[in-house]
Amino acid sequence: MLRGLLLALVLLGSGAGVHAQVTSPQWALKQIFGKNAAVLQLQEEAVAEVCPDETCFRFVLPSPNGIETVHDFAYLYFWLVEGYDLAPNKAANGERFVVTILNRRKAQCTGADEEAIGRCVLARMATTPGLSGFVTRMDNGWRQRFPINIQAILPRADGR
Repeated sequence: MLRGLLLALVLLGSGAGVHAQVTSPQWALKQIFGKNAAVLQLQEEAVAEVCPDETCFRFVLPSPNGIETVHDFAYLYFWLVEGYDLAPNKAANGERFVVTILNRRKAQCTGADEEAIGRCVLARMATTPGLSGFVTRMDNGWRQRFPINIQAILPRADGR
C-alpha cells in the first residue's frame, strides 16, 4: 500500500513539475521500519511517512530543505508519543540513532536523561512553522485521513 502511495505521489508530482528524491535507506526510520517508511524531499516540501500497521502517520514540512527536520520530528514522535522502543536502535557505525538526533537538535534542552532531552527537543520542533501531521486509519469501515493536533499530543510524550 505504501509503495503504491509513494508511486502515485511521484507520478502526480512529476506532472506538476514536482520531483521527489528517492527515499534513502540511510534514514533511521527506513532502517527501522523498512518498506513501511518513506522520507522524501519534494521540491517544496519534506515528507516523512511511517505505516507500522494498518495506520499511517505522515508529517509534512513546507520547506525545500526540511527533510532532516521532518525525519527527526517523526523519529522522536514515534519514540516519545507513540511509545515505540526506538532508543536502542543503532546505525551501522554503532551509534544509537536517538543520540545522533538529540546531539543535532538539543540546543538549550537539558535533562536528567535522554527522554527528558527528547521531550524538550520534540516540543521545540513542534513549533516549527508549517509542520503538520496526519494519520490515516480505518474508521467505521473506511480509510479516513485525520489531522494530528501536534500541540495536543505533546503531553503524551510526558507519559500523561
